[in-house]
Formats: sequence, C-alpha cells, structure tokens
Amino acid sequence: MRNIIIDTDPGIDDILAILFALKCEALNVEALTTVSGNVPVEIATKNALKILEIANRRNILVASGASRPLRKDQLTAELIHGKDGLANMNLSEPTIKKVNLSAVELMKERLLKSKEPITIAAIGPMTNLAILNILYPRVFSQIEEIIFMGGAAFCPGNITSGAEFNIYVDPDAANLVFNSGVKLKMIGLDVTMKTILKKDKIENSNDFGGETYKFFRRLINNALEIIPQSMEKGGIALHDPLAIGACLSNDILKYKEYDLKVETEGSEGLGVTLVDDRSWSQSKKNAKVAVEVDNNAFIDLFLKTLRK
Repeated sequence: MRNIIIDTDPGIDDILAILFALKCEALNVEALTTVSGNVPVEIATKNALKILEIANRRNILVASGASRPLRKDQLTAELIHGKDGLANMNLSEPTIKKVNLSAVELMKERLLKSKEPITIAAIGPMTNLAILNILYPRVFSQIEEIIFMGGAAFCPGNITSGAEFNIYVDPDAANLVFNSGVKLKMIGLDVTMKTILKKDKIENSNDFGGETYKFFRRLINNALEIIPQSMEKGGIALHDPLAIGACLSNDILKYKEYDLKVETEGSEGLGVTLVDDRSWSQSKKNAKVAVEVDNNAFIDLFLKTLRK
C-alpha cells in the first residue's frame, strides 16, 4: 500500500481525484492539504471536508494552506468549476472541521512521524510544497516522490497557448519544486487530455454503485452544463484523477525522463513547462514526464473503482 498526501484545490476534477483515491485499496490517504487555485483556499478547504463526509472518511485530516501564489496575483477558475467549486451543487456546510495546523505544518508532521515513505499527489498549484521546501528543506527531502498534475510538454496549454493552469497559477513555486532534487512525475495535458469521460460512458453502466457513485454522477451532470464542450472535447478530462492513477503500480502510463523547467518571467511564456528533448543533450534529467496513456484502460479503472 502506498501512503499519499493529496495537495489539492477542489475543483471538479480534484473532487473526482479525491473520491478515486479514497476508493483505491492500494492507497492510504494520510491527509488532504488545500491551496488556492481553482477556487480560493477557504472554499477549497470546505470542499475537501464535504467530500470526506460524503465518502464517510471523517478520520482523514484536512489542513488549509496558501491563499495566494508566492509572487503572482491570485488567479482562480470559478468560470469552469462553479462559484462553489462543485459545479454549483450548493452542498450544505461540512460538519467536520479542519485541523489547527497549516497545510505546510501538517505535511511536516506527517513526513516526520510516518514510519513509511509518503508520496505527495499534487493536483493544484505547488505553493504549499514550495513553502515546505523553503522552511523545512530536510523534511521536504524525505518526500518519497511528488506526482503532480500540471504542465504541457508537447501540446498546447489550457490557460494560455503554452501554459497549463496549475503551473501558470504559481510558476515560481513550480520552479522551486522542479529544482528541489526530489523525485518528480509530471502528469500533464499531453496525457490528461486523452482521458475524456463522456456522459454516455457513465449512463451505459449497468452497475450504478453506492452513494459515492451516485454523488459522482450528479457532479458530472452538473459539470457538463458548465464546462465548455469545445474545451474538453465533449466530456470531462480526468486531469487530476490520472495523477492519482499514476500513484498506483500499473501500465496505464508510460514515461520518459527529461530535464524539466518552467518559465517564471515574461508574459507570453509565463508558466510554460519546457523539456529538453534533444537526443544529444547532456542536461541533467530531473523528472519523469508521462508521454503515453492507455486512456480506455484508465477510464474503465476509474469507473470500476468508484462503483465499489
């Protein structure tokens, strides 16, 4: 079993990823830490608590993190995710509470106390991770691996022509993490935009699952009314769930090692992730970048897991 902390900005696809992780028997979710991204961090934290209630996993700790990027102005995406981050489902307020620690302090505590290695599944901007590295570099170095949803190596971006949203929101944080020396796996738009979940795929299922799956179906139906069909090719791309899938031992994804960088200055190139793909390059490789995905196998695994 792999121990993970999910650093997240819920967010429709973050919610799907969290539900997927909670249902995966091979994963032990140690905590949820929240960050400003898709929605402000206050809403992100409430959403994390709401999902744990829906999934009946009240024992998992939630901590609120960075409310803004390291240097840039705050950017959110309620236009895509709804004002509440949950496709305007307007769920009731959570009854469980966050812990009285910041996201960074909770990560530090878990990393120091755990007898087993911990992987960070980073499915939002990397602000919390950058702050952890700045304040507690020795603790940060104990992270087994950072598997992050973000970036676009060989395809267009989704917030600018070249930049993906999570990296663009806080490129300075991503830059610190990329240069930290910790093992990295990038699950970028190159692969996530191939995992399009369409409504008919859900409706054709004969097994409608339990309460979690019913909530998932409601969320998808609401989300499809918000997300521009042209943006996600007529469905919902499983961006963040695929990063959770990468935490599992499977053959769904194939990787290639690269020297991975991010542009932190300028306007046109801000937040663009760059890989050195020259065959003769002697640059040091710091990340495994997902370059292929078995999209049908992953979508089937995702739905099967949620129906448990």
